[in-house]
Amino acid sequence: MNFAGLRRAVALGALAYAVACGPSQPDARAIPPAPSVPSSAIGKGFYLTQPPNGVLVGGNRDHKKVKPKVTADFQGPPATNDWWSSLIWQYEKDEPYSFEMFPHPLTLRATAKGLAVGYSDKPTVALREYMFPYQKDMIVGIDGLTAPETRVAAYSDWAVTAEWLKDQKRLRATFGHGLPFVYFEKSGGGDAVVHVANEKAPNVSVWADKGATMGITIAGHHYGLFAPTEASWSHQGDTFQSSLGGKDYFSVAVLPDNKPETL
Repeated sequence: MNFAGLRRAVALGALAYAVACGPSQPDARAIPPAPSVPSSAIGKGFYLTQPPNGVLVGGNRDHKKVKPKVTADFQGPPATNDWWSSLIWQYEKDEPYSFEMFPHPLTLRATAKGLAVGYSDKPTVALREYMFPYQKDMIVGIDGLTAPETRVAAYSDWAVTAEWLKDQKRLRATFGHGLPFVYFEKSGGGDAVVHVANEKAPNVSVWADKGATMGITIAGHHYGLFAPTEASWSHQGDTFQSSLGGKDYFSVAVLPDNKPETL
């Protein structure tokens, strides 16, 4: 047998071995039966219409059922298992506001005085960890407002509206995934207040002051403060304040840089 014939024989032998020793085709698994708890069929599967035994929906750390924290005008079913779930379900008895929330690009947390806003751009890297931790740069609220809790007023697929209420003062903030803005509405008096709250870098620099619009930088993170057109912001120390020109809305946005054209 010449070399070409030997090469063909080896190739055919290898092919026969691969076919004979290749993985076998497993049989399809049988479709499981319906669950033993109340359920409805969907396609070839099922979804539960009642929690199974031992599973508590809307429970706290002590495995006790809690009511959803919603406003009087809230509509629709109270959602669970979302990035903002700590706003609507109180898991810790001493945390009536929220845990950290990550509707990127912002990092947020509800507090007694309003919404803590930050931007996490530096990862924490460890042996088995790579994450962008919660970052707090400012707290946005109303002058004199200290609410006993935060409630959910509305939500959609991507966004949620939170409310702070004490006496006659009310603040609502709408934020969501992919939104660089947080949109605020207020009622009951009191100026809009933005307080710098980054403990690691408490200093703030103002690089644009256009009356109703300000550009500021906190710990290397750039933000825009936006009031109605006829309004203006005042600045004293680490606090920015605006009467909003008699209107009831304003917004805060994280910016990619501090260029005037970006603002």
